[in-house]
Amino acid sequence: MFAVVWAHRPLTKIWGCRSWASSPAVLKGSNVPNEKDHAQSLDPDSFRFLGRTRINRRLSRQSSEKDISVPLWNYLQSYVRGGYLEKHIMMDPALAEQIADLIQKKSQRGRKTYWIDADGGFSQVTKCVMERDLFHLAKIFVRDQHIRLLNEHALETHLKPFVDRVHQVDANLVQFTKLHMTNPTSFISPLTFETPQMDWHASEPPYTLFGTATHGLLKYLVVRCLERHSELSEFSRGRPEFFLIVSTSTISKMSSLRQFSQKDVILQILFEVDILGEIPRTSFFPWRKLSKSAKNKTDIEEEFDSNTLHLIHLRPRKDAMLHPKVSPQSLEAFVNFIYSRRSVRVLPLIDRLVPNGALPLVRAGYDIYQTSRTLSPHDALKMLNILVEQDGFDSSVFAHDSSQEQRTPSDSAENDSVLDFLRRKYLPD
Repeated sequence: MFAVVWAHRPLTKIWGCRSWASSPAVLKGSNVPNEKDHAQSLDPDSFRFLGRTRINRRLSRQSSEKDISVPLWNYLQSYVRGGYLEKHIMMDPALAEQIADLIQKKSQRGRKTYWIDADGGFSQVTKCVMERDLFHLAKIFVRDQHIRLLNEHALETHLKPFVDRVHQVDANLVQFTKLHMTNPTSFISPLTFETPQMDWHASEPPYTLFGTATHGLLKYLVVRCLERHSELSEFSRGRPEFFLIVSTSTISKMSSLRQFSQKDVILQILFEVDILGEIPRTSFFPWRKLSKSAKNKTDIEEEFDSNTLHLIHLRPRKDAMLHPKVSPQSLEAFVNFIYSRRSVRVLPLIDRLVPNGALPLVRAGYDIYQTSRTLSPHDALKMLNILVEQDGFDSSVFAHDSSQEQRTPSDSAENDSVLDFLRRKYLPD
């Protein structure tokens, strides 16, 4: 049964995914009243580093452009206006310890698993996992100039005991989506060559990645997992695991029944998704500025509560295997058609599109009255794998050339027009 998740309610489930505990842990961090006190909760050297280190910032005006030198502390404040969660810096050592506790309990790591910190900043979580000797080798993604300064400071201070086991990699996890969209057939992820090779069915992951993720990045992981047989994909090295910090908005998009997205359904088909805990937004610097409507303490508390973050665990399912005759495009077309309307019975609809397609599904135990509201994404994959064995599948709208690596724009437009026609014919409003 699908679960509708509203932003103001406790999040315990996404479309049938498991919550690791009976309810997600609530990580309170240091629970200090303001951002300056958060920064002061760091060790004194790190706090002084933010105030004393200066960085060149490009100041653009209509008449000219010039670089000005500003303190790193002030530079970080510029992220408030953009609201980019992935650019915020974790400032709370207490929160890092709590996250490391969850990672230690949930991770399926092995002796050869690499730790990858894609979050940057002061690498507080990396410090915690290395102190516990959870991973023998760590790699830190360095995404831009100011993050490099923070990383280098971390390597010279609290990561100094592990300097031989911690390496920097020039990579920006958030930019992977953009780079892949720009060059879908030639983009090579740094994760492809920075991690060991593992068998897909191995219990241990080739790497454990920790970072902050946008909704777009989750969709990128779906696409790359579908392309796992390509040597360019991160998933060609095995089944990695991800510990990602996401916003409440991202969780809601993943689980909303009102805003259908085929990538979100396929995410549930391909990945095991567990919500591990709730994280206060105040543990990240800089804080978002309060809206002018927040006139009293209650309004302020409600606004911060609505910006609660969440730690989730993702790993590809071992058994989420596509039939050899099913291409990624076939899966997308099937998911798009089945889940685009929630009240239509699935089996009669399939029987119209695939001749005699409902009979083997009934034999497999599916109810003829079942709608997509009660159809789990994992069952949708099982249905598709059964249908491809039927004689009528090759002539159905879901049949695509599985050897086709990428659809051309004209092919995509043609397929979309066919789907629109079928929706109008079989899915009346």
